[in-house]
Amino acid sequence: MRLRFKIKEIALEKGIKNAPELSREAKIGQATAYDLWENKRSDANYSTLWIIGQVLGVTPDALVEIISGADDKISVPVLLAA
Repeated sequence: MRLRFKIKEIALEKGIKNAPELSREAKIGQATAYDLWENKRSDANYSTLWIIGQVLGVTPDALVEIISGADDKISVPVLLAA
């Protein structure tokens, strides 16, 4: 399973033109904004997605797409009796 961030496409729709502008508006680090803008991260803090969502007028889950592949492994937790 991989995550794809849809931040760039949503931000462009909302009039934010680039990662530095997103960084200023959301008050997050430029490196974080750039990595999320260019989809160069495999994960992100919920609080970061929340503040970006607030700036863009969407929920945090709207910023993320889950991509699953054929090689994904599903792990199921096993409870052991004591």
